[in-house]
Amino acid sequence: MQSKQIVQDIIQAALKLSAAQIRSVVVSLGGEAVEMAMWFEENGCEDGARLEVSLPSKATFEEVVQVMLELNPECTKVIINPFK
Repeated sequence: MQSKQIVQDIIQAALKLSAAQIRSVVVSLGGEAVEMAMWFEENGCEDGARLEVSLPSKATFEEVVQVMLELNPECTKVIINPFK
């Protein structure tokens, strides 16, 4: 990593992510969010810094239904997914 490189560009290239995928990536340094559009240097990232890169995963339909049920206790699985 070069200190004058844009974080997003390097993460996107290293992980081979599309433009759509990189928009949902979160990068942090020591628990603090890193500004993706800034240089590593501007974010306080020094040589040897350990970054945490979080890639969102896609939820299955059943996982979404489960979360909806947890957030809406008055609902039933039949109301949310009447075809099952």
